Amino acid sequence: MVGYYFERRRGIAAGMACSGAGFGLLTLAPLAAFLVTEYSWKGTLTVLSGVSLNCLVWGALMRPLPARSCTVAKVQHFGGAV
Repeated sequence: MVGYYFERRRGIAAGMACSGAGFGLLTLAPLAAFLVTEYSWKGTLTVLSGVSLNCLVWGALMRPLPARSCTVAKVQHFGGAV
């Protein structure tokens, strides 16, 4: 998914996305443990649901990608019919 949004520095963007996922997993367990001690399990689920809803909103705000045109040369290169 990240590769479609970046033409330049695609490797850096993919690396940041992968490291962000690891960082999120690393911090989620201590955060959940802290929230359980402070707010009980019902409050913890409410807070984590709010975080997930925030991710849903930001995902919905991603800009749509323009349609890529396929040229005849590319189609012939891959052996497709024109």
